[in-house]
Amino acid sequence: MYEIILTITTVCETLFVVPSLIIALVTYLNNKKKEKAESIVNLWSEFIHNDDLYEAMHRIEFDDYWFNDDFYCTKVERQMDRLFIYLNQIVYLNDKKIIKQEEFEMFLYKIHAVFDNLSTQKYFQELEKFSAEGRSAKPSFYLLIEFGRKHNLYK
Repeated sequence: MYEIILTITTVCETLFVVPSLIIALVTYLNNKKKEKAESIVNLWSEFIHNDDLYEAMHRIEFDDYWFNDDFYCTKVERQMDRLFIYLNQIVYLNDKKIIKQEEFEMFLYKIHAVFDNLSTQKYFQELEKFSAEGRSAKPSFYLLIEFGRKHNLYK
């Protein structure tokens, strides 16, 4: 009799535990999906609502000549560096497969616009020259530069 009760108890526990585990797994996966979606929304939201990033991107899209003799130690330099570091982080997330390709593609237009800009090309060349001379380490946004080179956006 004791064995029958033990068997029934084990079966009941199994019938309870297995569905509970399945429900927990489904809930966990849904939460991860929701967190991922929120992080992508936050990335994009930061990009479009941050004044420095917005102004730098506007300058990239509408002013080919922002890099000049008066560039260094200015608000424009800070904004441009902040934009390039931000896009560098996006490239990093894509490289590490933290974001999917279709999520990365949301930023691809902006990245292409960066490399289409003449001043960006000159600025990156200046940074690489400075780095090659041993006066500094790689720029903080070297992954962005390497992405441009790899995809023939930057020579």
